[in-house]
Amino acid sequence: FSQDGKFAYVVCEMKNYINVYSYDKNSDKDRFDLVQNIFTVRRDHKSNSAAANITFDSTGKHLLCSNAGDNTVTIYKVDSKTGKLSSLNSLPISGDYPKYIRLFPDDKHLMSMNNEGNSITIFTVKYDKGLIIMNGPEPVSYTHLRAHETDSYIVCRLLLEKKKKKTTTKKNKQNKKH
Repeated sequence: FSQDGKFAYVVCEMKNYINVYSYDKNSDKDRFDLVQNIFTVRRDHKSNSAAANITFDSTGKHLLCSNAGDNTVTIYKVDSKTGKLSSLNSLPISGDYPKYIRLFPDDKHLMSMNNEGNSITIFTVKYDKGLIIMNGPEPVSYTHLRAHETDSYIVCRLLLEKKKKKTTTKKNKQNKKH
C-alpha cells in the first residue's frame, strides 16, 4: 500500500507486471479499482523471468522491483495523486535470480539477495538519475543467513562477514611478505 493507504501495489510474478489499484476503505463495493498495469522488465528481457519483490523508499516517492531470471531491478517514480508508476530505469544487479531486495534505512543503498547465485549485491541508489551503482567489485556470499532473520540482522551479519573477509585478506598479504 501507499503511505496514505489510497493505493495498493500487487506484483504479478509470472507475468512481470505490477498492478496498481485505488483503494476506498469506506466503500461497500468495489473497494479496489485497477488504475494501472505496468511491465517490470525491459522490453528486450529474456524469457523465464519473474517479478519477485517490491519495496518503497521511506518517502513513498519511489518503488523498486526485483526481476528474477532477468536479473534486474526496475526503479519507478510514484505519482502521489494518481498512484501511477513511471519507469525510470531497469538495470542489471550482477547476481543470479534476485528474489529479495531491501533498501537500507538511509534510502540511498539497496541490497539484493540473489537466490540462485547465493550472493548479496549492494548498490548506491541515485533516484534523480534512475540509477543503481554497484558498491564493491563482487557479490558477498550469504550461505550462513537464514530466511527467518530480520532485515536489520541480515544487514549487520553482512557487514560483519564483509569485514571478516577484508581482515583475512590483509593477514594473507602480510604472511606472503614474510
